[in-house]
Amino acid sequence: LADYMMTLDSKHELCGRQLKVGRTKGYVPAGGVAAAPIGGGFKVPGQYTPQGFRPGSMSMGGADKKQRDVYVGNLLQNVVTPEMISEYFTAQLGILPGYEPSTGPVILNVAMGGMGKFAFLEMRDTTLADYMMTLDSKHELCGRQLKVGRTKGYVPAGGVAAAPIGGGFKVPGQYTPQGFRPGSMSMGGADKKQRDVYVGNLLQNVVTPEMISEYFTAQLGILPGYEPSTGPVILNVAMGGMGKFAFLEMRDTTLADYMMT
Repeated sequence: LADYMMTLDSKHELCGRQLKVGRTKGYVPAGGVAAAPIGGGFKVPGQYTPQGFRPGSMSMGGADKKQRDVYVGNLLQNVVTPEMISEYFTAQLGILPGYEPSTGPVILNVAMGGMGKFAFLEMRDTTLADYMMTLDSKHELCGRQLKVGRTKGYVPAGGVAAAPIGGGFKVPGQYTPQGFRPGSMSMGGADKKQRDVYVGNLLQNVVTPEMISEYFTAQLGILPGYEPSTGPVILNVAMGGMGKFAFLEMRDTTLADYMMT
C-alpha cells in the first residue's frame, strides 16, 4: 500500500492545493540504496531515461529477469509490432523525473506472443517494471486499450507470487481501504520507514489528519480487487511543519510505491 501511494504524487488536489507525495527520510528500496530527496518529498530511485532502440537488440537476462518482465495485452493483431510497442512505452517513460537521454534504453527486449495478441517486455530494472503497473488500462495503441501486468513467475518482495487476472497479472498488495480514525492504530515494525509516505503543500490551519485520510482512502478505493472487509490501508496520519505537511503510515510497501506515481 505504501508503494501504491507513490503513484499519486502531484496528481491530486485537496482544498485547492496540489498534494506532494514521496518517501520519508530513511526509506531504503529493495535494492538497498536510499532514495535521494527531491522537492518536499523523496525520489523513487531507478527512474532511468528511456530512448529509442531496436527490440531484441539486447537483453540482460540474469536471476531477476522475471522481476523485470512486463506483460502487455489486448494488442491489435497483424498491426502492432515490437517496434511500435517499444516506441510507445519509451515515450510514456520519457516523462519520468530525472529524464537523461544518455542513460540508455529502459526496455531491453520486446517478445511478441499469442499470434500478436500480447507481448513481453524486459525492462532495464525492477523499478521501471513496477512503474509500468500504473499504466494498466490507461492507454491505447491502435484504438485498443492496453492491459499491463506481471508475467507468470513474478514474485514480489514478500515472496508470494501474484495471481493472474484477465490477460495480465495482478500486482499483490492492492488492499482495500476503508474509513478509520487517524492515529487509532499503527503497525510499527522494522519496515515502517518503507511504508511511510510524505504528503506536502498542505493548506495550513485547514487540512486535518481526518481530511487527508478520507481523501486518499477514496483514491485507493479504485484499486483492482477492492474488498471493504480487508481493513484500513492508512494506519496513521501525523501532521508536521505547523500543518504544511504530513506523514502517512501505509499498510504495506506496495501502496507506498503506488503513491509515488
